[in-house]
Amino acid sequence: MNKIVRKTQRFIIYLQIVLGIIIAITVIMGIPDLFKYMSIILTAPKEISYAAFTDFLRHVLILVVGLEMMMMILTHSHESILTLVLFVIARKMLVYADSMTDIFIGTISIAVIFFVLRFFEGNDRLLAKYDNTFSAAIPIEKVRREFGYKLPETTAKTLGGLIYELSIEQGVKICDGGEVTFGEYKFIVVACDEGVIERILIENK
Repeated sequence: MNKIVRKTQRFIIYLQIVLGIIIAITVIMGIPDLFKYMSIILTAPKEISYAAFTDFLRHVLILVVGLEMMMMILTHSHESILTLVLFVIARKMLVYADSMTDIFIGTISIAVIFFVLRFFEGNDRLLAKYDNTFSAAIPIEKVRREFGYKLPETTAKTLGGLIYELSIEQGVKICDGGEVTFGEYKFIVVACDEGVIERILIENK
């Protein structure tokens, strides 16, 4: 049964990657239309160019929303979900807001999203419960004590250090999506900046 579940999960991941690639290709195909809008803005009368500029903004923002949706599909991170919502609200405000009430509600919504992002970033325990990811800087002892993971005794003091040691032992390159294993656990690097691990997902095999 567990084998079937793992295969299904792997198939879903591959399908999500395909969907992400399709979205990226579609976004790239939509870029040439931006130059058409630019041409109209430069050459058309004032009334027409204003409408063209509104359409230009609408088109730019929907492309950005497409990219953020791709990131959400591929990373499943809380940041990508909230960022997607942020851009959707920004598009609504810039293109469709007709009154001060719309602008006020949009501004409050954006402020709430920024607050939630800041709250998430500063709360490792909440993040771990939300998407099972951990800061690379979290002490190994804390992961054992507070989350119950049976991590090995090594010279590493932090989770990132442990993953680095395991990556050397298993010949795995440190990068986004890199995976190492230990016992019943699989560790996946979900955020990495120039070889420095930032966040790690822990899953059962």
